[in-house]
Amino acid sequence: MNTFWSDFKYGLSCYRKAPAYLWKHDLLKYNILPAIISFLLFSFMLSMLYFGAPILTDLFEGWIGYENFDFKGSGYLAMFLNFAFTLVFVFLIVSIYYFTFKFVMLTILSPYLAYMSEKIEKIELNTDYPFDRKKFMVDILRGVKINFRNGIREGSLTAVFFLAGFFPFMGIVGAAGIFVVGSYFVGFNMMDYFHERHRKSVDESAKTVWQRKGFALAIGVVFSAIMFVPLLGVLVAPMLAITACSIGLTREWEQLDEFNI
Repeated sequence: MNTFWSDFKYGLSCYRKAPAYLWKHDLLKYNILPAIISFLLFSFMLSMLYFGAPILTDLFEGWIGYENFDFKGSGYLAMFLNFAFTLVFVFLIVSIYYFTFKFVMLTILSPYLAYMSEKIEKIELNTDYPFDRKKFMVDILRGVKINFRNGIREGSLTAVFFLAGFFPFMGIVGAAGIFVVGSYFVGFNMMDYFHERHRKSVDESAKTVWQRKGFALAIGVVFSAIMFVPLLGVLVAPMLAITACSIGLTREWEQLDEFNI
């Protein structure tokens, strides 16, 4: 019986194996295209972040009009409010940016991640899945469905934690909640590629992921942490996450009852 912490530690151990595994099996070349896509998407959304916060601050200032306050100390108050609102809007945009970027990136890369998951399973278990155009389209649609399903749920929980962050002493709790929720759903997405190939429905996949939430969270936590590494993170996080997840699940194939078919 797997416990949360044993699953979590197992997920972390799979990440330690991932870089050497990619090198050993000559899989690094498959990261070129997704790295380019991730970089272009990252550049576009970073530019929105750079220009967005000052624009929102100016709009809010114009609405409240604190720059026009005329009393003793009003200048200092205006400077403080301008700084405070800029921080709030930066936090807001960063939160929206991270959620949106992750959602869009994982949706666009869904066919690639499914392919990598299948390729690693073939290396580990010597399974073979002949290319089927119809199945390929079904897999893409399932990946999009999973991303939208999880995106709605993650977005709802993220909004709750974000709003909680505005209450006194709740900022850290809100930020931690956003990080944990986002990480869990990343792990969910990575695990579902394996579940789909083994004929699990979306509901069955969701149930299995919840049973293995320690493993799912470990996959997502490291992914999210890597994503915060400037530039390098967006280039390697998806490849490392799908590799670690696929290594972990395929090497447990014969031991996990929930995967037996």
